[in-house]
Formats: sequence, C-alpha cells, structure tokens
Amino acid sequence: MGAERQVLWDVLEEHLDEAGFLWQRWELALVSPQLLARQVDEGDEARLLAHVEGLAVGGSAAADGLLEAALREGEAGEVSAAALALLARPDGLARLRAALVDGEAERREAATRALALSRGPAERALVALLDDGDPAVVAAALEALAFRRLDPGPILLRFLASEDAALAAPALRAAPSSSQPVRALVERAMGARDGALKRSALEAALRLGFRAALPECRRLVEAGDPCADRALAMLAQGGDPADVPRLTRAVEVKSLRASALIALGYCGRAGVVDVLLAAMEGDARSARLAGEAFSAITGVPIAGELVAEDREQADEPVSFEDEDLDLDLLPGPEAELPLPDPSAVARAWSARKAASGTR
Repeated sequence: MGAERQVLWDVLEEHLDEAGFLWQRWELALVSPQLLARQVDEGDEARLLAHVEGLAVGGSAAADGLLEAALREGEAGEVSAAALALLARPDGLARLRAALVDGEAERREAATRALALSRGPAERALVALLDDGDPAVVAAALEALAFRRLDPGPILLRFLASEDAALAAPALRAAPSSSQPVRALVERAMGARDGALKRSALEAALRLGFRAALPECRRLVEAGDPCADRALAMLAQGGDPADVPRLTRAVEVKSLRASALIALGYCGRAGVVDVLLAAMEGDARSARLAGEAFSAITGVPIAGELVAEDREQADEPVSFEDEDLDLDLLPGPEAELPLPDPSAVARAWSARKAASGTR
C-alpha cells in the first residue's frame, strides 16, 4: 500500500504521453530518407526508450492501472509504448495476450510491434504461444519470431498451409528462419490471390534462394500486377541486365510508377538516367523519387541549383475528372526529398558525361 502511495501518477502519465508521441516520430524516422541510423538511434529512439523505462519504474500499480488502460484505450503509439514497458515484467506476456485477444485491429497491430521489438519474452515463450487457441495471439507470435529470425519449429508448416491469410502471411515471413521443408508451401503461396500473402511468399522464396521466385517476379512485372511493387525491387537488386527494360517499362504503369523509380535507383545503371530525367517532368512525387534514384546512380546530389520550386504548392488545382481517387493523401517519406529541376539536372548530367568522356 505504501509503495502505491509513492507512485507519481502525473509523472507516469507524462512518460506515457511522451512515449506515445515519440513512438510515432520514431516510426517515421526509421523510413526517413534524410536520417542516418545513428541519428535515429541517438535521437528519438533514445528519448523513447528513456520514457519507456520511466513507465516500467511504476511497478505493479502502473501496470494494473495506467499501462493496461493504455492497451485498451490508447492511441497506437501509446499502446506500443505501454506494451513494451509491460513486457519487461515477468507477467507482461500474459497481460499482453489479453490485449491481443480483446483489442481492436489497430491496437493489436501496435501491441504486436512491441512484442517483436521487446527483449523480454524468451524464444521458448514465443514458440509456446503458437499453441494458443486465439488466432490474434498466434499471428503476433509468428510476427515476433519472424522479426527476430527465430525458428518457430515444426508447427510452422501448419500455419503455412492455413487458408487464413492473417496466419499464413506471418508464417511466410518466418519461413526463411525455419529448418522445416517449407519449399512447396512457400511456392504455392506465390500464386495466392491475396496481395499481402503473395508479397510475403515472394520475399521468403528469394531469401531462401528458390529458383521459382525470380521468374514469378518477372511475370508479375510484365503483367502490371499491383503485387509487382516488391517484385520490382527484387529484380533490381538481382542485378540481371535483362531485367532493366522491365523496370523502365514499369515506370509507365501508373500503379507501379513509384516502385519502379525506386527500383531503378537500386539497379545502379547509367543507361536508365534518361528515363529518370523524363520522370522528373511528371508529378512532384515521381520527380522526387526520380531525383533520388538519379543521385543513387550518378552520385550527383539534388541540391543547390538542381532543386526546383515546390510544384505541390504552385500547381493548379486538379479537376474532379482528373483526380486520382485512389491516391494516398498522406505524404510518404519521399515528401522529405528535394524536388529536382529537370533542366538543371539534365545539364549537370551532360556536363558530368562530357567530363568523363561518356557518351
């Protein structure tokens, strides 16, 4: 009782508010094109972990009250922070299980993220969750095992064969760490109708070195399949010159344009620069991505006189008939990239080629 009276609830609530805010900032920082891993580690991540440690200091009283309430009612960042603090406790996994069973989808996802990142539950505890009767708990355990690259054991085959995509997809992500005979089940999933399942299967097949993966990636790209977004990056990183024309043609497919421009940066071939220069004349998002790919290939940064006025502010309003109703209105990480001036970039590239004697 005395210990509970010593809990400084206003301080704990401040820790939770700050941790929830910083968790969201940290997730954005992880995909920022402007930040190095060291900057993220020493910045938002260090501050976030300090607040999570502050939450853990509250002991059982904080766990019973503030943290469990956050799991049930908090925003995503608060859920993740509260879950991470709870998982430092011996009974943390049991508390988190209740939140996974009863929570809404967004909160379950946030709790799963914390479970994957936590150093708390041992491998055997995560594997034991695979026998749980609740699919949400099993899916979270599979995600955590996949993230930590731990072998789930023989039970993985059951989930790879599951008709439930919510179980099969994380099982596929765990497959590369498995010692089980997973080839047939992974290759079967490459033909799935569910997009998330197909993407997870392709990535697993490539990590496992299955020969069927690259031909399937090529087929998806040639067909303009929406699931080809990840396949483009895989082909680019594969380094086969024969795949470069596929990547450049995909730039003309509206649903694949952004992924294709990113992939061209991975391929590292000067022969695609003309395609990137043309893409810089398009919409601001495509131009930013094309500029980043150009810099990755040529080593020429989009800076100084190569940066254009922000067309997202200057463009005329789009008519209803021309508006893309499927467009994600929230800016992605590419919004942080500089907007290239196509003419200036073209001149810089011509000068670079002339100086090096390149045609």
